[in-house]
Amino acid sequence: MTQVVFTHNRDQDLNDLTPLQLPCPRSGKWITYLYNDKHELFELQQVTGPGRKTCWMIDNTIHKNGKFRLLTPMDPLFIALPLLEQARENTSNSGNFRKLDDIFSSENILNDIDEDIKMTVKNTGLHQLSDISGLKEGIKHLCDTQDVGEGAFFVYRFNDQKALDWLRKKVDVLVDNFSTIPVLLDAVEDELESVNDKTDKTSVFQRESINILARYLKQAWRQKLLDSYNLIEEVKEVEQYTAQDSTHQSPSAFFKSASTKTEVVVPPKKTKKSEDQRKAAKNTRPLTSFFTKL
Repeated sequence: MTQVVFTHNRDQDLNDLTPLQLPCPRSGKWITYLYNDKHELFELQQVTGPGRKTCWMIDNTIHKNGKFRLLTPMDPLFIALPLLEQARENTSNSGNFRKLDDIFSSENILNDIDEDIKMTVKNTGLHQLSDISGLKEGIKHLCDTQDVGEGAFFVYRFNDQKALDWLRKKVDVLVDNFSTIPVLLDAVEDELESVNDKTDKTSVFQRESINILARYLKQAWRQKLLDSYNLIEEVKEVEQYTAQDSTHQSPSAFFKSASTKTEVVVPPKKTKKSEDQRKAAKNTRPLTSFFTKL
């Protein structure tokens, strides 16, 4: 069955992408990301439209599965952030500097998972994270760094304030461009109707921008962002983000297997008629009996 996938690049060949198992930065669940020959990281999200079932018409053929997937670039620093933070906490001295090979290793997280999945973790692509494009260049936004041996290698130590400053820059970029993105404005339409001045409007944009980033952050970091902007926690919870489960399949097989899942609709049970209802139905004349041919 054909799967519809939207990418940011028209010439992106999905068969050239390689699956890579990494922990979700929010839930810690092992899921499948994809990367290309340039080692650029992508995430894959499935989107199901609301209401009635939809379909696609592709090349004069109707495909009944109306779901589609979005293949979008992923900033690897979001995945690195909880790993860097955890590596610092797992040391006897939280001030220790460590090499990336030590930080992005299965041993760094084995203490926090069940015994029955430790072997699965050891076979993941966690050690490949440092090779993803943009990670080594951007890790300075999350860590203190030291040059060891005159450029022989670098060691890193997670820095909470640097990480918060980096996240705030992400929020500020979203806020600055909020008014130019219709789908974001639609999401806060009700809130904007209840505010008057520019300051309150900015607060609405900031809170929604934080909620967007919170799909890639643990709750503690979401709260730190809210506190840094002096925003009050909303009662409404952030929309749950469910990522694709991990798989060892190739991209083509991955898309094929994902499309085999079908929804089973169970028809409602017929209610048993009462004795009075059965008698009434038995003595009821059909509607056509009230009309005679002229």
